[in-house]
Amino acid sequence: MPDDAWSSVQGNIIMGRVVPGKVCEHGFKVEFSRSGLVLGYHDFDAPDEEEKIRPVEFTVQTVIRNLGVEVAAALLTAGISEQTIVLIGSLAVTVGIRRFMERVLPDSIDVGALIYMVTKEEYETLPESTKEHMTVNLSSKAITNPAFDDDQLAWMRKVLLRANMVTNKDAAETLILKETSKLRTTVSLLRHLAARRVAGREGTKKKEEFT
Repeated sequence: MPDDAWSSVQGNIIMGRVVPGKVCEHGFKVEFSRSGLVLGYHDFDAPDEEEKIRPVEFTVQTVIRNLGVEVAAALLTAGISEQTIVLIGSLAVTVGIRRFMERVLPDSIDVGALIYMVTKEEYETLPESTKEHMTVNLSSKAITNPAFDDDQLAWMRKVLLRANMVTNKDAAETLILKETSKLRTTVSLLRHLAARRVAGREGTKKKEEFT
């Protein structure tokens, strides 16, 4: 993984997706530490399973009506920040939410690699390392291990409420996409500046140690 990709990763446990054909004929997800140590593998047969179901077609309005502004804001903010998200729900619903997020988040974000979709029963069998990620139960609207506080979600709440007033489906999603793209650029810039400051402090510390 290139350095600029590593710099956008949050947390010590990283979850990635390997598509079918890259390593073997099956797709799977892998968890590894920032140092590159593989922590575990999980089967990932979503593409085949998705062909057998009819995903729920979500719009901005139906997402807000079914999940609420708070949950929707948490999901999109996590997406912009490239936080791993565990979605609990039926495959038709979780796939529908994932596809909605793919439409309203910048193309530079691999939403599919960030989201781990499971049923309630499957969640109970997940390793503890996976359960440590932000988890959203789409049925109860409960968020476990929230990655953001109320103030950090304020910006996305405002964007969603604005989009909710737009009756045209495509126009509403385009509004969100424009705003998330702006924030994505800002987040990337802030991370770059933060990394430079850290590198600068480390460089100064090393110089002091040798003087």
